[in-house]
Amino acid sequence: MSTDRSWPDPPEPGALVDLPIAAPEVLLDALGYRGDDQHVAIFRGPQGAVWLDDGLLRDGGDLLAWHRFASHPVAEPLARYDLGGAGRDATQWLLVDRDTNQLRVGHAGDVAEVLAGQPHTRDRFTGLRTIERTLGRAVHPDVRAARAPTGPGWQAEAARAGRLLDALTRALDGSQVQQHAADVVAGIGALSARTSTQLHRTPGAGSTAEASSAGPGTSDSPDGARMQPVAAWSSAEADPAGGADRHHGVELS
Repeated sequence: MSTDRSWPDPPEPGALVDLPIAAPEVLLDALGYRGDDQHVAIFRGPQGAVWLDDGLLRDGGDLLAWHRFASHPVAEPLARYDLGGAGRDATQWLLVDRDTNQLRVGHAGDVAEVLAGQPHTRDRFTGLRTIERTLGRAVHPDVRAARAPTGPGWQAEAARAGRLLDALTRALDGSQVQQHAADVVAGIGALSARTSTQLHRTPGAGSTAEASSAGPGTSDSPDGARMQPVAAWSSAEADPAGGADRHHGVELS
């Protein structure tokens, strides 16, 4: 099921466009974001790695979680935006608002300005893990982002990543069901409105008065033309010989 519901065209420079889907609340957690900033950008590196950028730090994201999100029917139209990968840098970034779950897309520089203008909840060099990530990017950022977890806690980290991936899948499936139900309700409402309009079309001015003055046995056709009584037509057909002296069953003097 494709849910391409009025997705906007790629943005012009200097503008951000709102997307018609909300970010699952678990999306950034599943991708591996560990900060608390309101706005976080997502984009791809030339070699396919996923990057998370909050304007202070740029960390490698979980590639499997990204594929699970971007390939799901509710998010498939993301492919129309240049978010990078396939041997090219991203010219556009996906921006997540963690307060509202709003998703927007803009040119990389425009999104970077939003990130740079927000207050940050962590310091650039807080903790050895943050320093290692920062230094590791200088060696080979795409390899650093795609590296499998290592160290004493990697099994617990892998298990946590698996739970977050499952939660992301459930959230996306639930969103798909909700969108399908909304589309069905909207379709029924539109059909009902059209039917109601056809059945209750308001007659033209004066038609009621004309109908009452025409006397019994007459009626108006749907297009406003006067229709003769059925009995008058029947009498003319029943007396062909008198057709010269009769006009639809009414004697002429």
